[in-house]
Amino acid sequence: SRRLPRPRSLSQVYGKEQIKDAWGTDKVLSGWQRSTPSQPKESQRSFIKTNRLALKEGCLTVKSQRAYAQEHQNIFFEQPSGKATQMK
Repeated sequence: SRRLPRPRSLSQVYGKEQIKDAWGTDKVLSGWQRSTPSQPKESQRSFIKTNRLALKEGCLTVKSQRAYAQEHQNIFFEQPSGKATQMK
């Protein structure tokens, strides 16, 4: 059978001993930096939204959906607001 290493102190029960550093939980959380998503350089077409609108218009075949997409090339993704996410 395999022997486990002896703990260095009585407070350590099992596993690797964790050595505490100077940063406590309060310092880590108060210094937390929130990220802000960057805006894309240019808008991209939304093929999912285009396909859904084509189906609502009655385009049930691939050929009719492709024709709808060619006629309606101005359907784009909605841009993200760029606001920081609120943590609760």
